[in-house]
Amino acid sequence: MPILADCHLHSHHSGDSTAPMQAQIEAAISHGLTRICFTEHMDFGFPYEKYADSIPPGTFDLDVLSYYEEYLSLKEKYAGKIRIAFGIEAGLHPDYAEEGKAFIAGAPYDFVIGSTHLCDENALLRLKDPSVPSDYCDPYYPQLYDKMSDEDAYHCYFLTERACVLACDWFDSLGHLDYVVRYGRQKEEHYSYAKFRDLIDPMLEAILQRGQALELNTAALSKGCRECNPCTDILRRYKELGGELITIGSDAHAPEKVASDLTAAHTILTSLGFRYYTVYENREPVQLPL
Repeated sequence: MPILADCHLHSHHSGDSTAPMQAQIEAAISHGLTRICFTEHMDFGFPYEKYADSIPPGTFDLDVLSYYEEYLSLKEKYAGKIRIAFGIEAGLHPDYAEEGKAFIAGAPYDFVIGSTHLCDENALLRLKDPSVPSDYCDPYYPQLYDKMSDEDAYHCYFLTERACVLACDWFDSLGHLDYVVRYGRQKEEHYSYAKFRDLIDPMLEAILQRGQALELNTAALSKGCRECNPCTDILRRYKELGGELITIGSDAHAPEKVASDLTAAHTILTSLGFRYYTVYENREPVQLPL
């Protein structure tokens, strides 16, 4: 059975998208999807001062009321054609765990993705000297890779992500776990789950203990990567540990990316022995057959 839900979509309510919500919905319908979930960005602790020339302050702050009002209008308009869920992609940050929890509690979300979009570029230095201050950046931008090798950047990211996941327990699905690999200069050339399993396994164990899902995000395939986020070996390890809750999203910021590579996601999951994928309704998981 094909995957008929795309549970990671952005629109003009996210600071890095200009796509109308209606255009995203129409694209989903054209692909035969029966469910979608908008997951607009809210990034806590984003270091705007680092990107003052290109990113205005507040770019990744979500206007929840405006977003919710348009969502309700379009949900009614498309009733009977496609099920539309109200979600958020919350940028995790270890120093904003309580602020994030309070923010999420302030709106009736169906689905909350917890994603680490920031990297402490001093994380390796802090292993040797904890007095070194954190210095956060977004690995989407190339400055991180001007300062260190891909492998060191990935190491810094996974150290940061582990801290984020262990500090924040209020999301439903862990988004694009190895996101950083999308933007490395050599992508997956020198990357593997095995190199970072000591940092990745504690995150998998934490979400399993809490009953949270793991996202399979297909966007990396359109960014020059051979694998999705997370890579197949991480998905395999999650299943070995007893994981069953897998959410799937294209991470589309434009209509032409909606439903991208859902067939590839289906192939990966079935090859690993997964029988279901997961959508969320009112923060509760619903299993759908693969």
